[in-house]
Amino acid sequence: MRKETEDNNGSKSFLYIIVAIVILTVAAFGVYRYQKPKSEPTPFAVLPDSTKNLPMQSKKDSLPPEDSLSIPSTLPIDYDGDNGPWVAYRIIGHSDDLTARNLRFGDKVWVDDNQSDESHKAVLMGAARNQGSNSLIRLNADLLIEEYRFEKYKTNFSLAPFATLSSGVKKILLDDNYSDGNTYSLTQNEARAKSAVAFGDFDEDGLEDVAVIIDNNEKQISRLLILCINKVTQQPYIAFAENYADKMRVRSFKKNAKIYMNTSEFVPAPREGIIATAEDVVLAILYDMQAQKFKTYFQE
Repeated sequence: MRKETEDNNGSKSFLYIIVAIVILTVAAFGVYRYQKPKSEPTPFAVLPDSTKNLPMQSKKDSLPPEDSLSIPSTLPIDYDGDNGPWVAYRIIGHSDDLTARNLRFGDKVWVDDNQSDESHKAVLMGAARNQGSNSLIRLNADLLIEEYRFEKYKTNFSLAPFATLSSGVKKILLDDNYSDGNTYSLTQNEARAKSAVAFGDFDEDGLEDVAVIIDNNEKQISRLLILCINKVTQQPYIAFAENYADKMRVRSFKKNAKIYMNTSEFVPAPREGIIATAEDVVLAILYDMQAQKFKTYFQE
């Protein structure tokens, strides 16, 4: 009888061990299933400088409509990386569109060049003013300038006669500042600035053009640029450029104003033009519609 009791106790012990093993196995499997991800994560593009992970974006051939431009709201406000699609720009233009979007001169924004084209930029709103909005919008490219050029831009156009120039004209003046081995710049003298800009419809296409004098102060010489507007693109271009061996001043004259044109008598000007003067010379610069170029006439 004693032996039979011992056999029963041994069977019960073995059964308890089997039950314990089963319970531990089930528990371990449950923990494994809880920790395992249910699906593979979405691929991310990692932006530098501790930025958040953003879904990969494909490059667009052209900028899509504003409503289809968007990015996750996790893009950091202070992102200033050297890689990735985002490039820092500054607001330089003045328009109703900028006012409506609460953007001001000098504000920093981020541009995705992959979604931009020559005429419009895909701009990240909220980056400069921390407004909590991270949607992309379309802005005219002339309203923006790369941040690394902004300080030079601000310095050159701080005086009132230059501040009102269009953004496109300002960009050209910054870029076209070297000719015949000389470097030119806009004057920073307030009195001279007033005689360095003149406006008028010089090519008679119904759009306002501008003539601007830039100087080389070391040699006391000037360069004249006449910038007209492409009627289709509405963008400025250099229609006339001339270097002078003296400091020049400019002003515009109206159509029918009396000037000398290869004669010894004053004749009515057929269209608006520019008078350029220095110590010893007075020049009238007028667009010739037939020759399709600007011509210079010496004034007595």
